[in-house]
Amino acid sequence: MAHENVTFEPETGVVMTSFTTVHQNMTSFNNGDETNGKPYKERYLEEALAYENTEAIDENEMELANRRDEEVSIQSRNGKGSQDVAQVRVKDPPPTPPQWQLYMHIAFFAMCGCLCRIGTDKIFGTLAVIENSGEVVNLSFISNMVGSFVLGALNASPMGSTRLGAMYKGLTTGFCGSYTTWSKWNQQLSLALVGETNTVSQSQVLSIVSWFIGFHSFIGSYCVGLDFGKDVGGRIGKKVSPNGPKISNIAVAVLLFSAAAGFIVGVIVDPTQTGKSIWMAVLFAPFGACIRAYLAKYKYERFMLPLGTLLANLLGALVLAAIHVINVRAVTCGSGTICWGSVVTYGIGTGFCACLTTVSTFMSEIYKLRPANPKFAYGYAILTVVICQVLCGIINGINYNYDTY
Repeated sequence: MAHENVTFEPETGVVMTSFTTVHQNMTSFNNGDETNGKPYKERYLEEALAYENTEAIDENEMELANRRDEEVSIQSRNGKGSQDVAQVRVKDPPPTPPQWQLYMHIAFFAMCGCLCRIGTDKIFGTLAVIENSGEVVNLSFISNMVGSFVLGALNASPMGSTRLGAMYKGLTTGFCGSYTTWSKWNQQLSLALVGETNTVSQSQVLSIVSWFIGFHSFIGSYCVGLDFGKDVGGRIGKKVSPNGPKISNIAVAVLLFSAAAGFIVGVIVDPTQTGKSIWMAVLFAPFGACIRAYLAKYKYERFMLPLGTLLANLLGALVLAAIHVINVRAVTCGSGTICWGSVVTYGIGTGFCACLTTVSTFMSEIYKLRPANPKFAYGYAILTVVICQVLCGIINGINYNYDTY
């Protein structure tokens, strides 16, 4: 087996391979000294399906692998050997877009994801009163479910292996990563755990139950999204016009600068504090998403630990807990005026911290780690929950009980 120029995108799980050739001498197959006795089809699928890179699968190459396995089976039964070499080739993916294109798409779609999450919280929280910080279905629960589903569908679709790689990165890392939020969900459960959520009795039990229900809901949504992407996404079509990337870059650049200018104007001229707070949050969103994208390349090689996501979720959770303390202890607002301190803290918490952290990518990493090492996958999930809850619990607990000291 020969590999050349193999790289890995940690956020999406796509293996970028210039080419992969599976070769096998029939005599060595019988002896098991080169391939450990694995059939051609199994070897091919191991390469093509690495981290769910379903686009790499070619039906003609699969048929070739099946025919070679049949030949091996017949020759093995007849006791015959062969010096023939079968080659199975994985499709060459398009070149990886430049970093500036990736970050430009991530920034724009982070704004979209943040704005959609705020709208979802308003719909299911303020209007429908389904989400509540004192209930199991708390704020950002619906957006975390929907975002995990969308990321699963995108990861299983052919889009990641087309020329629209920057658009794909923007939708997965930018939109899904910003539409879902680990820090806000973690903060609500942390406040319930320390007893600051006084709307229900036994809020500690509520917090623990919410963790189990949330994890099952989010990982389940991601799995359903994968099936949806495989069934529906594969039928959409894989051909992209050669001018597709250029059109995408121009459109996103225009939209990004137009949106940024519009939101800045909104912060200045919007007469309501709620409006100013929302526009401020959307302006902070690209910074959190781009930092998360940068951190995503770091991982602990020995155990394939997604160190970047762990650091992003932990950092965002801690900053949001600190922002909560500042809001309670330091921000004072007079009646009838715009409280700029509250506007800024809302922007940092709902924009920067919420987009720095992600639930959808966290769920996808657990899903991808599980087949190779289930114990480590569960350990990664538990480590993230425990370390975030303990550290944020210390901050929130001291703040809640500060006046009693």
